Amino acid sequence: MLHTPRTICLHANSHNQDQTSHLITPQTLGYRVKPFVSLEVISAGEAFASSEVLTSSDSGMAIIIFLLSGQADFSDSTHKQGCLKQHDVLWILSGSGIEYSLKPTTQDCISIKLRIALSPALERAPAQSISLDSALIERDGPAQILLGQHGDVFSPLALPALINYLVVTLAAGQAWVYEPPVNHRVAWVAVISGKINTSDVLIAADEIAAYENSNKSIRFLAEEDCVFLLGTSQQYTHELAVEKHSLPRLGETFAA
Repeated sequence: MLHTPRTICLHANSHNQDQTSHLITPQTLGYRVKPFVSLEVISAGEAFASSEVLTSSDSGMAIIIFLLSGQADFSDSTHKQGCLKQHDVLWILSGSGIEYSLKPTTQDCISIKLRIALSPALERAPAQSISLDSALIERDGPAQILLGQHGDVFSPLALPALINYLVVTLAAGQAWVYEPPVNHRVAWVAVISGKINTSDVLIAADEIAAYENSNKSIRFLAEEDCVFLLGTSQQYTHELAVEKHSLPRLGETFAA
């Protein structure tokens, strides 16, 4: 039987500000792929030595920071601090509120920050944070499982809602198939480097695509060496509650 590709309903470029590429924002794709609220790729670049510490405040969110390359120091208002190295993860449940900072310590530092809406029951829970060494991040084939499960592999991090968040690395010409859990009808892919073909659409670096709401498998073919992010989840029925002052409206670049 021929496989019918899972249709892509939106294909967008990132919105770049200084060293940051905004791939998901609450005002744009975030309302279509909730509970995924925002996704940013932050590069230290040449100005890292003189750059200020990147300090953020959050509440009612789960935040996962994946260090794609380089090193960075972190600290937060729960008195946690330390050093993140390549492929380490910082996991924050902001709950009733938390301040946290990330300071690149190498020029090649690239961090990826995903924010996920918490259920109303956890929005006012005490804040907490965990840092994980890359050796503790489980893999299933080419995929690192940052959240959720793929195949028989589970992330050491857990959320009450079922969410999968993977970092996938493919070599040119390599194919890979993602089989979502039956109830994961929300899905998106963001390419960090290289190019992939998925659902008969070419997605390049700094681009993101959202799939139709269904439980079909998703196939990928690397057009060149690539790294991409894949998120899937149950549909989130609650309204997103975001702070206007911390999430400026960004220009939409969607191409249907």
